Amino acid sequence: MTQAMMVDQTMAQDYKEPIPINPMYKAAFMAVYQHSKAKSMNIHVVHGTTGDAAEKGSLQDVGIFDAKFGDWSCTLNWTQDKRANLPPDYIGVDYGSTSCGIIGPHLTVRTCWNCGQSGFRDQARKEGVCSASHYEEDGLWIANFCPHCHESDWWARMIEPSRFIRDCAEAIARRTNRPKLWTSFGGDQMDENIRAA
Repeated sequence: MTQAMMVDQTMAQDYKEPIPINPMYKAAFMAVYQHSKAKSMNIHVVHGTTGDAAEKGSLQDVGIFDAKFGDWSCTLNWTQDKRANLPPDYIGVDYGSTSCGIIGPHLTVRTCWNCGQSGFRDQARKEGVCSASHYEEDGLWIANFCPHCHESDWWARMIEPSRFIRDCAEAIARRTNRPKLWTSFGGDQMDENIRAA
């Protein structure tokens, strides 16, 4: 079994308080895992490790994972270095020949894929300088832009992020044979977001 680290020891102080996971990343990551070589490699995401295990795991480059489902293509950079435009642990998303976005793992802080801007605005490490675009609880899409270069993490204008989340959930449910999994991704609320778009 290969252990993949998403936070190494040099960044551990930034993650003492859990940072909320980006819901769109959760859907994308699970879809990439199910539809790429990561699953056949028996890779497991490690959530809690000792310092020694974290240090040892952080030295490993797990790899680049490509996944295709429906008209979507996703690339996960699960290495310690930026590859093409993808920072470490980020997922590039394309729909057919249209580039849609680069999704990061955390909701309140992200690394800008274009200029590398990252970090927190406040001492409590709750508000990121550059944060992820996301849906509010009422279904409103909040597009966030890097304050330095003004790039967003989702730039597709004709393809709604809710469609991507829904298609990820459906692809995961089909691959895992768990049709009720859709409720984990917003269920009826996500259907409403898609119909309203």
